Amino acid sequence: MSVEVVSGLKRKVTFNIKKNDVQESVQLELRKVAKTAKLQGFRPGKAPLNLIEKAYGGKAYEDSLNQHINKQFDALVKAHNLNIADYPDFKLENGEGEEFIFNATFEVMPQVTIGDLTTIEIEKPHCELTAENIDNTISLLRTQRATYTPDSTKNCANNDKVTIDFVGTIDGVAFEGGSAENLPFVLGAGSMLPDFEAGILGKKVGETFSVNVNFPSDYHVDSLKNKLSIFNITIKNIEVQNLP
Repeated sequence: MSVEVVSGLKRKVTFNIKKNDVQESVQLELRKVAKTAKLQGFRPGKAPLNLIEKAYGGKAYEDSLNQHINKQFDALVKAHNLNIADYPDFKLENGEGEEFIFNATFEVMPQVTIGDLTTIEIEKPHCELTAENIDNTISLLRTQRATYTPDSTKNCANNDKVTIDFVGTIDGVAFEGGSAENLPFVLGAGSMLPDFEAGILGKKVGETFSVNVNFPSDYHVDSLKNKLSIFNITIKNIEVQNLP
């Protein structure tokens, strides 16, 4: 049976399955099931075959048909030496008469021809590892594994972890995403806007104050770009960074 080229790498094959072959497989499957099947009122393996067929016939038929479909398709794949790229989409074209007619649509792997590589030149990259590279990496690893100790007596400084409450307003109106409670972050790590962090430096636990913040033109929220906002901030906690 020929293989139809649908488009590009997509192919289609059509094949027939005899209904008698499926029925024979169903009967074999039901006899296997009957040996261990448990039906109410019968000991395991003692139920009549007609009751077994009534209880398990639908699944046995479905399983048997799928086995024949896969068997036929695998035979076509081997016969035409097809390199299948994905699972085929099986469809029943015709179920009348003594045979089922199925088609399968699928994609095949592309055929790649490698050209002449003898004239290709490859530049081998060279990486120079400097003492500065090593120091920077060690510093990053230490920062990632830092611990923090609470200190309610000090002023906020870079590398401290501060916990704050804040409410932001623009023209006196609070805006979405502009407020939080008990928010912890590390000063100087760049997780907040520069104006916001600068306004916190030097403050102590318990202080409440206002900071003017200019949202940059490239801010990720369009409605806040180039806007001047006022944040009312309360320092809840200060923790000192300890590097390993």
